[in-house]
Amino acid sequence: MTDARLAAALVAVLALLGWTETLEPEPGESTLARAADRLPARIDGDPAGRGERGARRNVAFLLYDGMDLVDFAGAGRVFEAAGSGRAFHAYTVAATRGPVTSQGFARFVPEYGFDDSPPPDVLVVPGGEPAGDVELASWLRSAASEAELVLSIGTGAYALADAGLLDGHRVAVELRSAEALRTSAPRAEVRPGERLVESGPLVSASGTDSGFDAALHAVAKLLGPGAARDVARELDYEWLAE
Repeated sequence: MTDARLAAALVAVLALLGWTETLEPEPGESTLARAADRLPARIDGDPAGRGERGARRNVAFLLYDGMDLVDFAGAGRVFEAAGSGRAFHAYTVAATRGPVTSQGFARFVPEYGFDDSPPPDVLVVPGGEPAGDVELASWLRSAASEAELVLSIGTGAYALADAGLLDGHRVAVELRSAEALRTSAPRAEVRPGERLVESGPLVSASGTDSGFDAALHAVAKLLGPGAARDVARELDYEWLAE
């Protein structure tokens, strides 16, 4: 993924959270560096209100310390763009409303905690290093039971495995993580090296920037392939539709 594409994704996620400041870089500074520099200052504040949901589907993004920023930003960019920004109501959820840190520098303040989050139509679990615990597993089971689709991006599969949500499903995972996931989810069919796998309501994706692919697949299922192609064109993303 190029710096320009990642910068565009970060800027879009900031816009999704209600930030309107421009990101014109200083001389000698890249747009990516400018976006990264602004993330802690903006996201550590109160998120913008999302307004009424209306006919839009709820998309819940799980946040946790150690979350992979690209997994979150890629999927977030897709859902933000779908239907000219009117198809989905995206929001963030964590154990509490306290800040969480991604990549060691980007701080996010979730809109909701586990105790007050709206039921999702789409649940997005980014990769990273989720700390498996009883509270997280319980919330994931509850949220997944409400959702039409559950998106597992990269090592986000580990959190779903701890919740027992991979049992009986095929799951995409990076080659280096395959054995560990087989241990965590012995009843799942682990598919190492596959980019994207759909298994019932579970859509799993592996590899760098695979959050784009998982989210585009979800948009295609929920809104139609044409809507997903429109988003891919808008993002200048080479989507290899199934």
